[in-house]
Amino acid sequence: MSNLQKQISALFEDIDPDLHEVITQVLLVEEELISYERPRYKERFDLILDRVAKRALKDEQANAD
Repeated sequence: MSNLQKQISALFEDIDPDLHEVITQVLLVEEELISYERPRYKERFDLILDRVAKRALKDEQANAD
């Protein structure tokens, strides 16, 4: 992770851990795939969001039991 990404990630340290993970993962994907001509990383962002949301729901259900 680049220094700028670390600084951006640090801005969000006090938020919900799941949301912080989404931001961190999106920054990594963005660095890897950034293209001003043809953005092509929306599907990967959707996968990140789905994965974190499913895990958060699973954790909530486990804590409710």
